[in-house]
Amino acid sequence: MDPDLHRQADGPGSLLAVAFVIQLSDAQWTLVEDLFDPPGRRGAPARIPRRQMVDSMLFLARTGCQWRYLPARYGPWGVVWQQWLRWRANGVWERAMSRLIACLGNSRAAASFPPRRDRACARGHL
Repeated sequence: MDPDLHRQADGPGSLLAVAFVIQLSDAQWTLVEDLFDPPGRRGAPARIPRRQMVDSMLFLARTGCQWRYLPARYGPWGVVWQQWLRWRANGVWERAMSRLIACLGNSRAAASFPPRRDRACARGHL
């Protein structure tokens, strides 16, 4: 596993940055859909719908579940993990989470940002 993952696990583009959300509402998905599924995207169609992929990543952040124990309804954990690595590396995840936090304004979620960090938990799960 990439050792930088542990050092970056609690930054603004991390899974922990929006650990208060477990599933995106339709309105929240509309705000970030263009980042995860950009118009004109080329290549093979996604095996797992992008929204399901994002929801699975939020589930992991919220529950602290290890990647390997991701419930089957979210798809194969390895596929989700690889996609999260790509989105994190190219800045998609950080931009999406920034949009969501900005739209939440003074709500509970924005007030809890940055979230409480537990490095031992982050090392074991992210």
